[in-house]
Amino acid sequence: MIYREMIYREMIYREMIYREMIYREMIYREMIYREMIYREVIYREMIYREMIYREMIYREMIYREMIYREMIYREVIYREMIYREMIYREMIYREMIYREMIYREVIYREMIYREMIYREMIYREVIYREMIYRDCCCQTWT
Repeated sequence: MIYREMIYREMIYREMIYREMIYREMIYREMIYREMIYREVIYREMIYREMIYREMIYREMIYREMIYREMIYREVIYREMIYREMIYREMIYREMIYREMIYREVIYREMIYREMIYREMIYREVIYREMIYRDCCCQTWT
């Protein structure tokens, strides 16, 4: 009887140990499972953050490209304005030269005209004096 009792107790003890091992195995597996889930969550969070980071970098690159293109566009417009201003100034300069030439031509023609008038006056004066001289000479001889 005592022997059976001991065997029975031994069986119960072994059953308890076995159940404890199973329980610990379940707990261990649960911990491993939770750790895997936790790692998966962390991994997904890292992937998500990496995607967000890449999206931010991509947007920053696009933004910088837009700024760069805007700068180039403004530079082109600025150069076009400078070019047009240079052309406008060249046109004004040529117009001034053209007007100066016309003004000088007018002055030159005026000088020629006056010279002609002056010569005509001198010529007439000479003729007039010649006529007076002839008239005087003719009267003295007569």
